[in-house]
Amino acid sequence: MPPRPRPEHDDRPRRRRDLPGGNEAWLVFGIVGVLMLVSLAAVGVIVAGFVFVAVTRDRDEPPEQPPEVAALPPPRQPERPAPMPAPPAQVVPRIDLEPPPPDLTKLDPGFDPSATVPPMPVTPPPFVPPPAFTPPPFVRPPTGFPVPPAAAPRDWSRPLADVKPAAGVSTAVKLFGPMQSDGILRFTRLALDPPPPPQNRAFETVGYPGVCWSPKGDAGFVLTGRGKLTRFRHPGGAAERVADWDQDAGSLGWSAAGLVACLPQLHEVWVVNPDTLAVTRRVGVSGLYRVLTGPGLTDAFALCRENGTDAVVRVGLADGKLAELLPERGDRKNVMLQPSRRLSGAALAPDGKYLYAEVGISSLGRYRIEPNKLVLETATDRIISGAQVGACVSPDGKLVAYPSGGGNSNADGPYSTFVYRADDLSRPHATVKSGAYPNVMGFDPVGKRVYAHNYDLPLRVYDENGTHRGDSKLGGDDRGVNNGVGYVPHPNGRALLVRTNGWVAYVEFNP
Repeated sequence: MPPRPRPEHDDRPRRRRDLPGGNEAWLVFGIVGVLMLVSLAAVGVIVAGFVFVAVTRDRDEPPEQPPEVAALPPPRQPERPAPMPAPPAQVVPRIDLEPPPPDLTKLDPGFDPSATVPPMPVTPPPFVPPPAFTPPPFVRPPTGFPVPPAAAPRDWSRPLADVKPAAGVSTAVKLFGPMQSDGILRFTRLALDPPPPPQNRAFETVGYPGVCWSPKGDAGFVLTGRGKLTRFRHPGGAAERVADWDQDAGSLGWSAAGLVACLPQLHEVWVVNPDTLAVTRRVGVSGLYRVLTGPGLTDAFALCRENGTDAVVRVGLADGKLAELLPERGDRKNVMLQPSRRLSGAALAPDGKYLYAEVGISSLGRYRIEPNKLVLETATDRIISGAQVGACVSPDGKLVAYPSGGGNSNADGPYSTFVYRADDLSRPHATVKSGAYPNVMGFDPVGKRVYAHNYDLPLRVYDENGTHRGDSKLGGDDRGVNNGVGYVPHPNGRALLVRTNGWVAYVEFNP
């Protein structure tokens, strides 16, 4: 069918099928193009062959010379000189450097050089058997950790500082404010001087580090971190005497010689008359940071630190003599002793016979106190984790615990603290679930209570079996800042002093 005519205004490009002739014309054009390409390729090959032949012939045949050059004679080659005859060989006479061997027949007429010399008999040395091998006797390797060589006791004495302690003066300030009720208890905060700033001060001297009762419970004592000692009457809470020493002060305890105060800035132990608050004896101890004592004891035990290593030094409160107590394993060969910063949280039994501290790797151990050494008797499993203040012992010496910020175990719940009987550290007697970040614990053997805290509450009350009895914020909501750092129960079991880094509270339990 002929192609359809296109209108004049149609500018579209023509398609292949619209060309004249159709597909047959395009086929003819393609064949012609291929033939032309083949012809051009053949011509190129022929031309290349001629060029190759011409170049090769010019390279193999020498160039033609003109006739006048070809008629010339060839150039004359220079004549080589005849070789010189070799010189006659010279005969060099031989020079013998070594003289001829001497004629031995002239020296010894009986010498016969043809005679054979019989070989000399060779006698081998007698056979000596090697000594029999005797293996060394079998020695069973020792169990436990290697025992370091015994260290010699060091001299911890220190000259007294040139200071004069201020004497106690009478006062009539009322420390107790109005009592507030909070469920199972009533409380009030003591009107004391504000705590010192924590900058550039040891942890033991921040806030109110020293709080104790008299053995009869008729008086209480509070020692601030600035060195201000206050005696108040109980009941009533009226201050009776005050002694302002103006020195960084630490722990405070009751002994047979009176009050025993720690002055870490001066590196001194002060014995104080509880009635007049006058300092009756001063003992200088190098590296001092805490003092432990108990009612009825004539000695105190100073915790010292030198070159990163802790030590326990016995201090005679009557004569001021010092004696370092070196730790020993005793029968616990499988416990590793680490004196470096392991005694900082030590606690003393009230009778002065035992010392509780961290031993090995995160374990609570019990040392028996002897005249010149500490003998490790027993230890718990690994229970200490996280931040810690130290071991806590009940006033009657029957219960002991070591709270730590991460808890002793998560088996009974997170942040749980184990309470052990002092005579059996193999298994917990009770478990106290106080909550996050416990650091201290208190015991009231008369009231049969256990005191603890957590990040939100400064006081939580439990019975001796770990059953929760009640909580109190003690009039504040300063969570995490003023957590309890010490619980001192009254001898009658019906009152309690709670000390923190920011305040001291007096607590009475409802009947």
